[in-house]
Amino acid sequence: MKPLLEISDPIELLALWRLVAEAKFQENPDDIDLWGSPFVHSLARKISDAMLEAYRIAGKSGDVERHLQWLNSLPNNVVLPTVKAQLKRDAQSRDWPSAFEEKAAYVEGCIAPFLATKEFVRQLIDDAEAP
Repeated sequence: MKPLLEISDPIELLALWRLVAEAKFQENPDDIDLWGSPFVHSLARKISDAMLEAYRIAGKSGDVERHLQWLNSLPNNVVLPTVKAQLKRDAQSRDWPSAFEEKAAYVEGCIAPFLATKEFVRQLIDDAEAP
């Protein structure tokens, strides 16, 4: 199947990321379903991967390094309080998974494209489930 969307301008790709980030990480979202959507999680990862590839193709090693650092920045990123608040809300819903592996997969999707260690994901889950 032919791709449904092609983006060749890195600035357009960055604009698309900003739109997705707004949907995923705003403090008081209008549409709370976007936060937990596996489609939005997938888009966040694809955009991040494409941005990284664009930097590599352009030979921008500094941008590649900055992007990789950003992907690993969640423990210190400004979106962390929003992530924790959203996960806390999710953990109180009836849809919160019971198996740890399902919880971890869900949390990894919610924080996409950010990367986190298993220990950090476990801490996010523990914080979400704490009374």
